[in-house]
Amino acid sequence: FWEEVIAGVRATNPDFVLLAETYWDKEVELIKQGFDFCYDKTFYDELLEKGAGAALSHLKKTEGYQAHLARFTENHDEPRAAREFGAKKGLAAVVAAATTPGLWLLHDGQMEGYKIRLPVHLARGPGEETDDEMDAGDAHRLKFIKPWRATAATWQLLKSDQEKVWAWRWQYPARTAPFDQ
Repeated sequence: FWEEVIAGVRATNPDFVLLAETYWDKEVELIKQGFDFCYDKTFYDELLEKGAGAALSHLKKTEGYQAHLARFTENHDEPRAAREFGAKKGLAAVVAAATTPGLWLLHDGQMEGYKIRLPVHLARGPGEETDDEMDAGDAHRLKFIKPWRATAATWQLLKSDQEKVWAWRWQYPARTAPFDQ
């Protein structure tokens, strides 16, 4: 079904980006059928529930399709990241989601540290105080992260003997590193 539909969409609009929200290990199947990105709910769940070691194992096992995953630490279906992760763990999770390959999804109010989860059918929410600790930290990280997302760099997960210490690098082609400007 999807291969036929996607071929039709691409015939009239070749730049159209298709994102699938899928679960139950269907990501590879949908990417093969033509979706550009699939939600990486496994990464989110492992960061939140199982810890850094499990999330790192997920990064290792999915190297073949990393660039097609949409990573997030908050979305409309889950409790707010500020409430679930807390400030320090949440900031580390945002950096991990934002600096690994693929699409980075950022939920409305996440950078401000909002804690009230809104039903998706509401077009507005209650007034909410910005969490100054999260807001300042995330604004600083966005300045650093933003240039990485728009370049033709190659991502590589580096080896570490510590499950709670992650390391990866982005290798930029000559004269395209975002910080050389």
